[in-house]
Amino acid sequence: MDPLELFRIAVDSVIAHKLRSLLVTLGILIGVTAVLGNAAMVAGFQDYFEQEIQTLGSNFVTITAGARYSQVTTAQREDLDEYIFNSLSRLPHVEKATAARDTWGTIEFMGEEENVMVVGVEPGYLEAKNRDMLFGSPLAPQDRFNAVVSDSVMSGLSNTPMCLMCPFEITLTVDGGEVTEKFRIKGVVEEPQSLLGLGYVYLPISTLNSMLGKEGYTEITLTASDIEHVDVVEEEAREILDRLLQVAPHRELDIPQEDSSSWMMPQLAEEESEEYYIVTQEDIIEISNEVTWRIQLALVAIAGISLLVGGMGIANVMLVTVGERTREIGIMKAVGAKNRHVLILFLLEAGMIGLTGGILGLVCAAAMAYTLIPLLMNVPGVLPGEWAGIALGISLSIGVLSGLYPALRASRMAPVDALRYE
Repeated sequence: MDPLELFRIAVDSVIAHKLRSLLVTLGILIGVTAVLGNAAMVAGFQDYFEQEIQTLGSNFVTITAGARYSQVTTAQREDLDEYIFNSLSRLPHVEKATAARDTWGTIEFMGEEENVMVVGVEPGYLEAKNRDMLFGSPLAPQDRFNAVVSDSVMSGLSNTPMCLMCPFEITLTVDGGEVTEKFRIKGVVEEPQSLLGLGYVYLPISTLNSMLGKEGYTEITLTASDIEHVDVVEEEAREILDRLLQVAPHRELDIPQEDSSSWMMPQLAEEESEEYYIVTQEDIIEISNEVTWRIQLALVAIAGISLLVGGMGIANVMLVTVGERTREIGIMKAVGAKNRHVLILFLLEAGMIGLTGGILGLVCAAAMAYTLIPLLMNVPGVLPGEWAGIALGISLSIGVLSGLYPALRASRMAPVDALRYE
């Protein structure tokens, strides 16, 4: 038989049972929409995260005191002292160097309280981190009780709008007691909330250290003179830190993936004995890509269950269709159709149903990716092209595979028995 004729018969059969075809297509449609919707959501979060990292610049090297991801508080971390900072800032390819210490605290303004991340910084820290001042000015060397707050803090204290040079109080917990100091707002910086949902308050590092009764820093950021020198700066910084902190030079900071404490957080679980760790923009993006890829696979696998349910629906409908068209199969074979023609006919019908559901699901997922997800989650609208192709291929494959047994059953019918079927 002519392949075009087989295709026409398959199309006519699907159209002749509109409601049945629609219902079974709906299962594939929902499955593809769920798979692509999850993939688009994770891809949107990944793009958002990469955009935020790009704002930091591409040539920074950040050294953080040990035990960052261990079960310790910020106050229990080892410090990087001023001598280390000065040594690192004098490296040949370092254009700028700045340092900071962070801890948790509470801000009180006009009777309102909000938990915040308090960061003591050296002058130039906000510029090195590419933070944009919305209004006011950054901290200067002569500042002591002035502070810069993030816009998320401003929006969090909604009852009373904060203003430049408005007074407020910061309370820190130190050795089981509380230390409170009054500050004035010198500027407001644009910055998203932290992963813990906290806004940021930036103080002079000398003031924060005085409140905590400490010296030194928990973070040092080096800006390389050129992106090509980032690796050189990282290696030289590692050598200096190993020497000053008396760490064996051959020590590997990166934990092998198989030894990671969690499959969802590769290379983030540092040993508590580590005196420091170094992160560049490339490291952060690499970790982000690996984590989001695994999350994406998990979500897609869960959503893929609905595709299997849709495949069962196709198989059921095709079995019913074979039973209804038994006499038609007998007539086709009586006039010369071979087993392969019947097989191809029913596989075409099943594949057509699966592919149609996949295309409709792709349309729904695209609408979701570029409208609903950006609106609800405030992330870029992204529909990964590779996932769209995979989803269409899977929907077609599920349709064909689900129709394989019914098609084989139809193709193996004896013409005489098929013609006698009532």
